Amino acid sequence: MELFSFLQFLTHRFDKLAFFDSQHYQNDTYSRFQKRLAIGSKQHFEVPNNGKFLVQDFDAFRNQAIHGIYGIFSYDLKNSFEHLTSKNPNKGNWPIVAFFEPEFVVDWENHSLKLLHGNAEQWQQCLSDFTTYSAVQNDDAIVNPPKFSTSFEEYCQHFNAIKNHIYRGDIYEMNYCIQAEAADATINPIKVFQQLQSLSAAPFSAFFKYNHQYLLSSSPERYLAKRNRKIISQPIKGTAKRHADAELDAQAAANLASNAKEQQENVMIVDLVRNDLSRTATKGSVTVEELFGIYTFPAVHQMISTVVSELKKDIQFETLLATTFPMGSMTGAPKISAMQIADQHESFARAWYSGALGYIEPNGDFDFSVVIRSILYNHTLKYLQIAVGSAITIHANAEAEFKECLLKAEKMISALTYNH
Repeated sequence: MELFSFLQFLTHRFDKLAFFDSQHYQNDTYSRFQKRLAIGSKQHFEVPNNGKFLVQDFDAFRNQAIHGIYGIFSYDLKNSFEHLTSKNPNKGNWPIVAFFEPEFVVDWENHSLKLLHGNAEQWQQCLSDFTTYSAVQNDDAIVNPPKFSTSFEEYCQHFNAIKNHIYRGDIYEMNYCIQAEAADATINPIKVFQQLQSLSAAPFSAFFKYNHQYLLSSSPERYLAKRNRKIISQPIKGTAKRHADAELDAQAAANLASNAKEQQENVMIVDLVRNDLSRTATKGSVTVEELFGIYTFPAVHQMISTVVSELKKDIQFETLLATTFPMGSMTGAPKISAMQIADQHESFARAWYSGALGYIEPNGDFDFSVVIRSILYNHTLKYLQIAVGSAITIHANAEAEFKECLLKAEKMISALTYNH
């Protein structure tokens, strides 16, 4: 069975779909599967744009879902946890929360399918229908080249204003983000996702369909996972470009490993994560399992640290979410001040970007990635959005940070030219 043909069939057949692909990434010791599909919807939970997230409602939905739940938390969920507001436009009308309990949960390992949850007879019928499926589709992407809504000159103005906040001591670090967008965009989401995976495979690669809205992700970053009572967070801070020449590439990774500025950014977020996890951890259990680890992906080298803790008894998922979201790597330190300042200087609602995509299993274990290196597409509005960001500290340079943003966007923009 050809994977992307099957995914194409599923997107035509079902309104809701989540596909997670670890890309056989061997360095992720916490991964649970090679590939997983959550297909169709028995029930769903949604908080629309500008809606209010009620913890008790989500808790009730989660507890009655016998097959687990799959979905996304928007960055703007922060407004439900803190006294925060967002002034920027949400052009894609992305929901604040969008989860579903799937009809079928399937693991795909070594080109074979294993049904974990769902009616076996109905699943066999689905597979039978796929054998006769023939999609009538437009394979050509029609996308005006996504344009950044912030010029370099404007970026510098905001960068300098943010640096002034750092000089005054309002913040120590802030993740400042910009976006590229395209209106009147028509794409085949599966084709774009396939191209994105060929260009920028990552351990948290994912395809998410929620009605007419899509997320195509090649995220390398884990926000939060639970394995029994162990909690794992793996913030990324520190990026270096890959090189075709092996010697230059190895030198780029070595330079990243010893870069004092990147280490400073990373350790600030590690300290923030340690503080967040301590609010739900047993005494003395918060530890840094790895500091400044260098990991290599197709497009970039990344500096990743791993922070773990042991969860106190009787702590519910919603409490963990409220005490750690949004993730420190996408906000800054102190977190609330950084979020307030970011909203003043960014021109768009981050929405699903900077949010968290993942699943909660029936036994309560979960895994969520940070929504970065991702394409957002609203099929009804024909609106496409790509957002990128970088950390600004007292030692940051505007030109270097802007180039880092362009580097992060490069593969996503290239993936839109799949028909060429």
